Formats: sequence, C-alpha cells, structure tokens
Amino acid sequence: MNGVTVNRHKIKRHLCYIMLSLFFSSIISCSSGERDGEAPSADATVQEIGIEMKSAGISGASNYTEIYLKISGPDIEPAIESTTEDTASPIQFSIYVPPGEKRMFLAQARDSSKNVIFEGSLIKDIEPDMPITINIFISPGDYSISGRILLSSGVGLVGAKVTLSGSGQNIPGPVHTDCSGSGTYTFSGLYNGDYTVTSSMAGFKFDRDSINVTVKDGDVTGQGFKSVVSKIIYVDSNSDCTSNCDGSIESPYNTIQGAIDSAPPAGDTVIRVAGGGESGWYNESITIRSYITLEGGYGPDFKDRDITNKYITTIDGYNLTKGMVIFNNIHSAMIDGFTIIYGNSESEGGGIAIINSSCSIAVTHNTITSNWADSNGGGIYLASSSSVVIENNFITNNGSSTLGGGIYIIDSPSNITNNTISNNLSYGDDGCANGSGVYVKSGTIDIKNSIIWGNCFEYENTDLYVETLSAVTVTYSDIGLTNIGIEALPNSNNINNENPLFVNTAYRDYHITQDSPCKDKGTPDGAPKYDIDGEQRPYGEGFDIGADEFYPQP
Repeated sequence: MNGVTVNRHKIKRHLCYIMLSLFFSSIISCSSGERDGEAPSADATVQEIGIEMKSAGISGASNYTEIYLKISGPDIEPAIESTTEDTASPIQFSIYVPPGEKRMFLAQARDSSKNVIFEGSLIKDIEPDMPITINIFISPGDYSISGRILLSSGVGLVGAKVTLSGSGQNIPGPVHTDCSGSGTYTFSGLYNGDYTVTSSMAGFKFDRDSINVTVKDGDVTGQGFKSVVSKIIYVDSNSDCTSNCDGSIESPYNTIQGAIDSAPPAGDTVIRVAGGGESGWYNESITIRSYITLEGGYGPDFKDRDITNKYITTIDGYNLTKGMVIFNNIHSAMIDGFTIIYGNSESEGGGIAIINSSCSIAVTHNTITSNWADSNGGGIYLASSSSVVIENNFITNNGSSTLGGGIYIIDSPSNITNNTISNNLSYGDDGCANGSGVYVKSGTIDIKNSIIWGNCFEYENTDLYVETLSAVTVTYSDIGLTNIGIEALPNSNNINNENPLFVNTAYRDYHITQDSPCKDKGTPDGAPKYDIDGEQRPYGEGFDIGADEFYPQP
C-alpha cells in the first residue's frame, strides 16, 4: 500500500480495527472481537481519521523520510501506531470511538536513521460519524542554543569546546567559545527536540557536567557554564617566606609576579593579594598571564576584602621605568581591586598596557592615578586588542607626553562602563593636547555611564577626542569638552559638560556628592551590580553615572 505499514494492537475493553490507505482512501473492514469477555459498546462508532504533518517555514512534507503517528486516549491501550514513507499524503485510518471522548495525537517525523526530526502533539475531541483531518504543525529548523563559558571571575573563557547531542536533526559538530563574544558559543539551525550541552577544556573543570535543553518553537539562550577555580594563590608583601613558598595562606608569596609565575599553565587561577598597611605596598611591575584573576584588597588573614578603605592594595612604580601592569598577547584575564600609582613608562602605558591581547581582558574596580607615559596612554594604553572591559575605575591625575593622558585606544574594540576619568593631561606643542581624558585613534568603542570631564581645561577637545566618529557610541555619560558633538547624538541621554561635583579633587576624592547631576542619570543596561567601593547599585531612584554610586555618609 504505497510503503505504508500498519501495526495492529489490542485495545483496552474492545478490539480496534485499523484501516490505512494512501492515495486511495480505501477502508479495510475488521471483524469485531472481545477483550476480557466484553464486546465494543453499542454506542461506539467507526470514525475515519486523517492526520497530516505540516511544517511552518518548510516547503512541503518532502523534508521528512518517515512519519510516525500515535493515537492515545482513555479507551486505547496500547496506542494505535502507523508509519509511512510517503510523506506527501495524509495518513488515514479508522477506529471505534465512543461518543464525545478526547484523543491525544502525537506525530513525529524521522530521518532515515530513525532519529526524530520534529515532534508535535494535539488533543482533539472526536465526534462520531464525522470524518476529520487533523493537521499537526511542526516548527522549522531555524532555532539556536547559546550561552557563555566563564571563568570564576565572570571573564569569558575563550576556546572552550562545546558539544551538542540529542534528538534534533543535523546536530552540528563541536564549536569553540569565541573571542568577540567573550566566551560565547552558539549552535544554530536546530529543530524542536531535547538536547544535551557539554563543555570541556584541557586543565579546566566546570560547575556542572552538562545541561539538558529543550527547544520548543524558539531560541534558547543563557545556557552557560562557569569554571571551577583550580588553584588559589596568596600574596602578602609582608611575608617572610623567601624560598620554597607554596602560595598558601600559611606560606604566601611576597611578590605578585612570583605568584603569577607559579600559576599552572592551564586552569582557572585566582591570586589574592593582601592590602592595608605594610602588607599593601608592592613596588614591582607585573606581567599577567592568561586565565588569571588578580584580586587586591584582602585582609592579612585573607577572609575579609575592602579595596577602598581598610585593605588598599597598591602597585607602586617608584624608581621603575616601565608600565605597572602589562597584558601582552593573552586572553581571559582580570585585574580587580588595586591602586596603581607612580608608573613611569619610557614608551606607552604608564599604569596599564594591554597589547595584542585577543579578548576577554577586564580592568575593574581599580584606582589608576599619577602614572606617566613618555608616549601615549598615561593611565591605560590599549592597542591591537579586542573585547576589553574597562569598568568601575577611577582613572585620574595621569599624564602622557603625546596623547591620551587617561586612556589611549588604537585598533581595540572595548567597553568603557561606569568609569570616572578626570584631571588627566597630555602635552601638545603649546599646552594641553586633544583627548587628555580619552583619545580614540581607532576601534569600535562603547562608552556608557561614564564621567569624562575636567581633563586639562585649556582646549576644546581635551576630555574626549575621537578620530573615527562613527566607531564610537556614547550613552548616559557626563562628557566634557569633545570633538564628537555630544549634544547632537540621538537618544544618547548624555549630560552635556556638567560639573559632576566631586567630593574633593584636591585630595583626589572623586566620589560624587548628593547634588551631583550624575545621580540617578545612568542606565541599568549593562551596568555592574556594585560600584568601585563594593556598594550595591542602584541606590535611590536610578543608577548613577561614574565609578561611584552615591550613598549618604553616616
């Protein structure tokens, strides 16, 4: 019968006779029988049913190699099943149906290996003596599963292998987390079905072995993993351990670079650095490696953390002639909770230099102040890198002999969010140079919720200068003197060159006061949950602009 196969099953309380036809609509008569001494009820009637698989967005049913149907209900056990390889026609069959009862119709489309391509179901009232056709619409295969693979710090883990298995059609091979999305993966072209996502990377363990995901008529996002810390290393400049240190709480390293050099080549490594008093001063230049999270602000027992008051942790460049913190040709790393001061670079990047680093670099909750570069980027120099996050920092009182006293950016897509950039300077031939606060040579830059104001007041464009205007987006920020026409940016919600009313710039206190125009004027979109002091955002009616969220002093 044109490739049609019919399976006969016993039916609870009576026998059901199945008639199946394709293209001919012929009916096969069945003689009635008994089950447990019972005959079909007198009011049961033969009902002819037609079922057709349809798929939105896919042309015709020829995409299926086989259709499997199951009809179930209170009087049918086991269910009636039917398959066909002729997917261009509806399947028709007859059953005894008591009046006014419901039936569950389940339809699946399978490939040549019997894998389920689509699945759909429908509950339907079946009226006696009324032939009907039920169309079950199956979703097209254009859905996706996506998520992020993160280090424990929240920085994206680039290069992790993500594998998909399950019941859907044409499951793609493994993918790797990407750079531009900071640890993002995506599986596309998926059909409805049940899937399992797993993640792996040499030297790393994750917070769960796998994720079970059901795709049902839509994309599924947020299916992520987080790395489990493989090693924690402790640093205390006051430690008397000079040899055979193991980086434990009992035997911490006394230099940050010593701890970095001892970290395993793979795995999620966190380095916790003690601050406050004698323990908080590190006169060294450091070079950070991939997969390292560097955290300052810990107390001497490494239990408490306070980066701005009790346990200030300072990387000091006194008598050194290089940048203080260097990210060179790495990815997936973070520095959080330090005061970086007195860097004196003979080239670029007095405070921090990020060079040739592919992605997922985060500079967060730092005070970067009083650093100098003989070339560009007194506070931060950012070159030939991507997916860099600069968030919740005070970048103040830095200088350079050319451009970008606060930040200099070239060929480096990055996000600058909730920063306070003020009182930086760059020297030109006859005074302040363009972009003493931030100078953007090239790169797609997103500036949001940031104060860039009060940098070398002498010239028109001293706060923010952008060479390629179309590559920079500025929103919800207090921007001072600039060349980008900040007042003309559509729907930007920026404050046009208003004094942010800091507490006391003479004492380098760049917290905002109660009357600041930056209060409650930021956006929650992409804003960090905490400010530079570790205080929760928002306080009051909305998120504040800048590194500081205003809290009234006790």
